[in-house]
Amino acid sequence: TVETAPDPARTRLLAWLDPDAVAVAYLRMPLRADAVAVVYGLPPRAEDLLEAASDVDEALEAVRQGDAPSAKTWLGPQTLVTASLMAKKPLVLRPLTVAREEAAVRLEALGLERQEVESFEVWMPRRVFPYRVVLLEGEVAGFLPASDPGTGLPPLIAARDRPPSDVETQLDELLAIPAGPVAAVFAAGPLLHLDFDQAVLAVRFELRPTPGGFEGQIALLELLDDLLEFGEGEMAITRDHAGVD
Repeated sequence: TVETAPDPARTRLLAWLDPDAVAVAYLRMPLRADAVAVVYGLPPRAEDLLEAASDVDEALEAVRQGDAPSAKTWLGPQTLVTASLMAKKPLVLRPLTVAREEAAVRLEALGLERQEVESFEVWMPRRVFPYRVVLLEGEVAGFLPASDPGTGLPPLIAARDRPPSDVETQLDELLAIPAGPVAAVFAAGPLLHLDFDQAVLAVRFELRPTPGGFEGQIALLELLDDLLEFGEGEMAITRDHAGVD
C-alpha cells in the first residue's frame, strides 16, 4: 500500500514556483513517466513534465565518478517542475537534504564551477552536463536546462520578487489534503493530444495512492476555466492501476 506521508519540502519548493508558469507538476516520489502517460492518456507536454523529473537523476548519475555519493544522499525525492510559455525545456526544483555548503561540495565534485549571476549562486557545467544548478534560499536546488538561451533565471527572479500566483496557492491547498495526490499536473495549452483530432486547452491530472497501487484522474478542458476547478466543457477519466511506479 502506498500512503501519503507529510511533505515538509512542499512549502520550500512552492516558494520558487514561477508565477508565469503555464505548466506545473509536483511529485512526492519518483514515477515512470512513460507508464503513467500511457495508462492515463496524458498529452505529450504533460508527460514531458514528468520525464523532466527523472532526467535530472539520470544526468547526475551520468557524471558521478567512482564511489562519489549519489544524488539520493543530498536531494529529496520531491520534485516541482515548471515551464513558461516560451521555455523549450522545463525547470526542475528539488529540496536539499544537506546544508547548502555540503551541496556545493557535491556539485564541485561533479565537475561544476560556482559563479554568481544576478545575486544567485549558479553552478555551471565544465563538462558534458545538461543543467546549470542554482542553490536557492530555503535549501532548494534548481536545475536550469543548459541548452536554453540566457541565464534561465527570470522564472526564479519572478518567484522571488512577486506574490504567489493563484496556481501556487491552490496547488498548496491540494497537496495539503490528507491522503492527497502523490503527483499533480496542471498545464495550459493548446495541447496536442494523440487521442483527439484537435488540441485541448488545458489538462489537470492527479495520481492518488490506493490499497492496490494508484488511482489517476485526468481532466481535459475544452474551455479555459480555472485549471484547479472542474468546469464546463471538461471530460474527466478515472482509472485504477497498480503498475505505474
